[in-house]
Amino acid sequence: MDLKFNQEKAMPSRIAKKDIRHRARQRQKEMSSLEFVQGLVNGALPLNTIAQTLDYDITEVESGRVVITA
Repeated sequence: MDLKFNQEKAMPSRIAKKDIRHRARQRQKEMSSLEFVQGLVNGALPLNTIAQTLDYDITEVESGRVVITA
């Protein structure tokens, strides 16, 4: 049994994960502020860790109005 680490096989998964993160960041940069917050409301984007720590959620959003519940 060959227990050697095969770097050639490991590379694609690391590269793929990095590429997915890069595409997600690019998509966020292309969004308007309203689209970004709508993504937080509908679950397309995760809330940041401080929102989880302070136990609040963004429940509604429209132009000029954001509702946050705790």
